[in-house]
Amino acid sequence: MTSLTWRVRFTDLDRWDAVEPAAGGRAWRWPVMTLRDVADVRLGTQLRSSYKEGVARPYLRAANVQRGFLNLADVKTMFVSVEQANRLELRGQDLLFVEGNSLEEVGRAAVWPGGEPTIIQNALIRARLTTDRLNSDFVALWFNSALGNEYVRQHATTTSGSLWHIGAGKLAGAPIPIPPLDVQRRLVDEHAKIMDLARDADVSLDAEKRAAWERFTGEVVRLEDPSIQGGLVQFVRFADLDRWDGAASSKSLESRWPVPALRDVSEIRLGVQVPRKNSIPSGPVRPYLRAANIQRGFVDTSDVKNMGVSKKQAEALELRAGDLLFVEGSGSPKEVGRCATWDGATSGVIHQNSVIRARLVADFLDPQFVATWFNSPAGNAYIRQHATTTSGLYHIGAGKLAGAPVPQPPLDVQRRLVQDLKMDLEAAAEHSVRAAELREKARSLIPAELLH
Repeated sequence: MTSLTWRVRFTDLDRWDAVEPAAGGRAWRWPVMTLRDVADVRLGTQLRSSYKEGVARPYLRAANVQRGFLNLADVKTMFVSVEQANRLELRGQDLLFVEGNSLEEVGRAAVWPGGEPTIIQNALIRARLTTDRLNSDFVALWFNSALGNEYVRQHATTTSGSLWHIGAGKLAGAPIPIPPLDVQRRLVDEHAKIMDLARDADVSLDAEKRAAWERFTGEVVRLEDPSIQGGLVQFVRFADLDRWDGAASSKSLESRWPVPALRDVSEIRLGVQVPRKNSIPSGPVRPYLRAANIQRGFVDTSDVKNMGVSKKQAEALELRAGDLLFVEGSGSPKEVGRCATWDGATSGVIHQNSVIRARLVADFLDPQFVATWFNSPAGNAYIRQHATTTSGLYHIGAGKLAGAPVPQPPLDVQRRLVQDLKMDLEAAAEHSVRAAELREKARSLIPAELLH
């Protein structure tokens, strides 16, 4: 086994051999081998759905191999010849690589722990170590790091621009630094401990965010059934409600405050369709907001496009400070109806027909409170129940949105609830900062240990 010192830029190499290091390259602390020098590298077999001869074997595909772990919740079966079954059967500690995916995901790796006889489809590449100088978990960690995956990103090819392939032959040339085994195992253990702490921070973040929204919801709407813990409602079946009033029903929601429909407290309007490409504007050109600009609780103005509209449309659709903006359609039922308020910082902005505008006409409602209500699980439940779908795209429509209930606490209560929620979410966000710091620490392990 011949080692080489790797201190080169990938683009400076025609092949992985003992080429003189390029100026400005990396200096490695340990010897570096190519994958072909330390492993038997093999592509899986093509799926033939109509083939029903030979032996049936569970097989892994790209979806089963995630970055650093296997998702075995959905493992399919195919028929192969006895020779293929024997040749492709996985052994414990085999390395599995995704052969084709996005440029960020191609080459992600995981380790097969062993189990019932299983093979791989040709969407995966198997590497079986042939040396005792390497630990499989370390090799997977290396290839899943930004530094280790760099070779894959440099050598992957694409024909569509969205699907990238590495191929078994090219992957075989990927470099692997080889520190002592105790260093490899220590890196794996340290990385696992740090990532466990990051996941704990994620769990705390989700729990505190959920609790914050529950506190907001609990002061606005309650269930009549006192047996439900805390009387809180998050997800409800609005189909069980005939109307939002004080009618007694074991299945209805009850609020201590009046609950008018959105149509009773606002003017609702759908935006205008974007003109066809190359059409000549018949009036002024205006910046417009589309669904991508309306996020949950804020408007993203980093990419605002322009369109020509008539003078009448420009006047009718111009947004004002405090306008409520709803996403009319989305590919996800959880995202349709997400809401934000317009701050009025830019004049002359209108909205496309993928956005519904609701302009409050009641001075007893605060726009921030109403937007927060519709972004809450309980407030958005009406939209989820009333949205319709065609080809996987969910729509609410201005007419149906107009019937959405809007609880009406006193103004001071509305503003307090919004402020309390904001403070709770900011406190929860500290866990997000902690998780990001931990993941950055985990990412730095590889270059800190392997680079001079």
